[in-house]
Amino acid sequence: MNFKPINFKTFDEFKSYLEISFSKRDLLGIDSSDEQIYLTIIPTANFRVIKRLKDDNKCSFNRLIDITAYEEDGKTFLVYLLNSEENNVYLHVKTSLVDDNSVISLYKLYKNSAVLECEVRDFYGISFSSHPDQRHLFFDEKDCLSKDYVEILSNDEGDKC
Repeated sequence: MNFKPINFKTFDEFKSYLEISFSKRDLLGIDSSDEQIYLTIIPTANFRVIKRLKDDNKCSFNRLIDITAYEEDGKTFLVYLLNSEENNVYLHVKTSLVDDNSVISLYKLYKNSAVLECEVRDFYGISFSSHPDQRHLFFDEKDCLSKDYVEILSNDEGDKC
């Protein structure tokens, strides 16, 4: 991938701009490799940070490519993959989840998040507040893949899925 930004001369200049654009209360860390940037943010900042990344004319992260999650050392992490066509760069935004496994939906920013968030809910048991329609796409409510999600669902006989 060739970094050919409109608003920045170099990839490092772009990364530096991101670093200074966010307060220390939102940004936990920033890293990069192969012209991809990795932001780690606090759990409650996902909507605020991503909205700013999209609305900032220099950044222009106008595409939500994917949403996924993973578990590591007993914690669940949510990862958003964004793309700035203008700057020809991908950005991974990672946040850990709080105890209730819920985050704010990005539907108001990216309409395609509706399906991506439903997928993450089905596979990882993460719910998205203010999501317009959280129907299951792949599983019935009693079926799930996340170990933590299993503990909160049960059928009429009290059996856990």
